[in-house]
Amino acid sequence: MKLYKYFSIFAVATLALTSCSDDNDDRSINTAPGVGVSVESSEMVVNEMKGVFQVPLVLTGNPNGYVKVKVKVVGTDDPNQEQAIADSHFYVTSETINIPADEKTASVEIRTQYLESRDDDRYFRIVIESAEGATIEPMNACTIAIQDRLSSPIYALAGPWELTFNDYDNATIVTPNATLDVINEATGECQFVGFYPELYSELVLNVILRDDESTGTYNMSIPLGTTAASGLSFSGLGTCDVLITDTNGKSSGEIAGTWNADHTMVEFADGIILGVFSEGAYKGPWDRLTNMKFKPLM
Repeated sequence: MKLYKYFSIFAVATLALTSCSDDNDDRSINTAPGVGVSVESSEMVVNEMKGVFQVPLVLTGNPNGYVKVKVKVVGTDDPNQEQAIADSHFYVTSETINIPADEKTASVEIRTQYLESRDDDRYFRIVIESAEGATIEPMNACTIAIQDRLSSPIYALAGPWELTFNDYDNATIVTPNATLDVINEATGECQFVGFYPELYSELVLNVILRDDESTGTYNMSIPLGTTAASGLSFSGLGTCDVLITDTNGKSSGEIAGTWNADHTMVEFADGIILGVFSEGAYKGPWDRLTNMKFKPLM
């Protein structure tokens, strides 16, 4: 029987309070000589489904205070490259970046914008325009190529999915618009965000997409032992984490999914448990999901 039939949740999450930087902060600007600032890489390629990504900046030398860097967005000089447009194809969070002396690194934060149309790669450059407390090194610009979603098989599967499964009581649950985010393109690590809002809106489901060279498709599996939620409070248990296990409580290995005949749905023959763990000890199932069918909507 479900754990929550014995334990009620009295608080669904631990709130983390973070402080935001204030542009009016009294930051001590570096006065030490021999400090330079540059971009970490002169080129980057991102998919339009990437969302938020970082363009790292680095300091050389031994600063004794902050370095305040201002960047600007410009086009590329290649007439054969289609140009990306700021605030349409991408958005820059801030063009002013403060680099602390003790860290010597910071990043320009950029968010890509997904467009439904099929497009060629679009290009733009982030250029270091000025720096207080440092000289600008020769490698002062990063050229960024934004690829169309369909240019990458793994990103072609990112975006909205419809998820259907049965819960512990065998009731059919439908999540009509879960989002599959790519966490690490190289390893195939992805994550369904909001995969079971009827139980808890912040639940995530980690999955792995791997290229099957024999079929040319990406197969999906669910890694066991991964975290679906953390910092949940159950009465009688205190703060707990929710991990994915198989129906026998096993928390290692993977559960493989299988595409249907026309490759419009991934089906899982084996179910999963949303297991409640307190200080690493298994306390019981929060829910059991079976007959899982995941359908991409893009």
